[in-house]
This record gives sequence, structure tokens and C-alpha cells, in this order.
Amino acid sequence: MNLNLEGGSSVRIHETAPAQDADPRMTRLVQARKTTNTGELNQLILDRHEMNERIDALVSKLEVETRKRLENDHEESKRLVREKQREIDDVQLKIDRLDQEAGRLGNILQKRQHAEDAAIAAQRGLSRFATKQEISEVEELVQKAKAQVQEMYERLGPVESQARYFRLTVLPKMNSELQRLISEEARLSSALSGESYHDPVSGLVLPAGAKF
Repeated sequence: MNLNLEGGSSVRIHETAPAQDADPRMTRLVQARKTTNTGELNQLILDRHEMNERIDALVSKLEVETRKRLENDHEESKRLVREKQREIDDVQLKIDRLDQEAGRLGNILQKRQHAEDAAIAAQRGLSRFATKQEISEVEELVQKAKAQVQEMYERLGPVESQARYFRLTVLPKMNSELQRLISEEARLSSALSGESYHDPVSGLVLPAGAKF
């Protein structure tokens, strides 16, 4: 488009349909020029065109910056998911080891309980004519067996308690946090792709980039 400006100068601008479609005032100016071609009108068209170009350049710059920020945030969200998953794996490994230790101690406890039962049975089976030494020896066996059983209870209890704590308190909280991190990663991924996504926390399909 050639524009004759006030003062006799002229300038050519490149018309783009999208810019005109997006700017109703530019459309009105161009329509007015079809019937009235004045320097003032042409100057307004030029000013509007230059402003639109500045706006387009700024918006494009902001879009690039926004996408870069989204990409960085998305990478960070993936890192946090990986880190939380590693933490969960470590806790699960700790639970597995505690369960193994509890099983080992439980087997020892069972053997000592059998020994205690045998000692008590021997005590009950003593003849009423048993000597004082025999009675004392069996009593010593019973007390020793009971002490060994009690020792195993004291060793097994804290291990089972720790396993329950990690399994019922720590792990559920960590899994909940993992789901939140996965939800945020899915949201950022959808913001980059422009597609809706399934939010694992709410179970809903949400618009691109939307939070529940």
C-alpha cells in the first residue's frame, strides 16, 4: 500500500490480512481510505501499522520468553518427579529390609518360644521326688528361656514399629506428593503442547495448562 502523507512525502507499507483482521480500527482506516484519501488519514494508517508491528514484535518476544520459561519449569518438574520417585524407592527398600529383619527375628523368637515351652514342660514333668538340685536346674532353664524370649520381643518390636511407620505414615505421604508433582508435570506438558490433559489427582480431563 502506497501512502501519500502530509507534506508531500509518501511511504509504502506491506499489508497483511491477519493484522487487519485482528485490528478493527485499522480495518476502518483502510475502508475510509477507499473513499477519502488524505494525508492525515494516511498518516494514521502508517502510525497504526507501525504500532501493530511493534505490538507483534513485543508479543512474539513475550511468547518466546513464556515458552522458554515453561520449558524450564517443565524440565524442573520432571526432575522433581524423578527425585521423589527415587526417595520412594529408597523408603520401599528400607521397608523391605525391615520386613526381612523382622522375619529373621521372628524365626528366632519362634525357636526360643519352643525352647521356653520345652523348659516349662520339663518343669511341670518333674517328679515330686526330684532333688532340690534338679528342681533348681530346671527352674534356671525356664528363667533363661523366658529371658531369651523377652529379649527377642524387645528386638523385634522396634523393627516392626519402624516398618509400620514407614509403610503407613511416610510412604502414603510421599506417594501423595508424587501424585501432586506428576499432576504439575502433566499440566506444564499440556501448556507446551496446547492439548488437554488427564489430571491424576482429581481424575479429571482439564484444558491445556489449567490447574484443578
